[in-house]
Amino acid sequence: MKQINTIVQAVLALAVLVLFILHFSAPRDHHSTFSGSASEEFSEFPIAYVNIDSLVQNMEMWKDLQAKLNEKQVQFDNEISNKQKSIQNKANDLNNKIQKVLITRADAEAAGQQISIEQQDLINLADNYRMQLAEQDQVANRQVLAEIMEYLKEFNKDRKYQYILANSFGSQLLYSNEAFDITQPVLDGLNTRYRTTKK
Repeated sequence: MKQINTIVQAVLALAVLVLFILHFSAPRDHHSTFSGSASEEFSEFPIAYVNIDSLVQNMEMWKDLQAKLNEKQVQFDNEISNKQKSIQNKANDLNNKIQKVLITRADAEAAGQQISIEQQDLINLADNYRMQLAEQDQVANRQVLAEIMEYLKEFNKDRKYQYILANSFGSQLLYSNEAFDITQPVLDGLNTRYRTTKK
């Protein structure tokens, strides 16, 4: 959900900027409020929207990218867990030798320092893996957003819409007429395009 929020915020920021520019650059020789029917308003100012939450969650590209990230997460977790078990076994073995006086004090100190070094290395490795996953997640979000925006150019090549906005629960777009919802055809087109490029 965090990834989707990042995409939503980026799309909404762009939409707000576009509407701001439109508002202040539109000619002032007409009424400032719409007085006609919804269809008349739409013909003068053609806008559509997509439900970005639904769109992203049902994109095959998004699902594949998330599956790869989850696979990498499991791989990292397993590696960290195995290394932690190995260090714990070494610590247990050292404690056992110390209790039975099977090791000199100097060797015990050296072994203890080595275990501490390995533990710190493991902490650093875990931090590095977390940063890698966060970066890959950010790249995946940008790839999905770029794919959506690139496809919308193709989708709207007939220039039927002047603006295509993103709508999601809790977004700045508080109301939208469902007649202008183009989420499903955009989703179908994105998935078809992705299947083609994936082959």
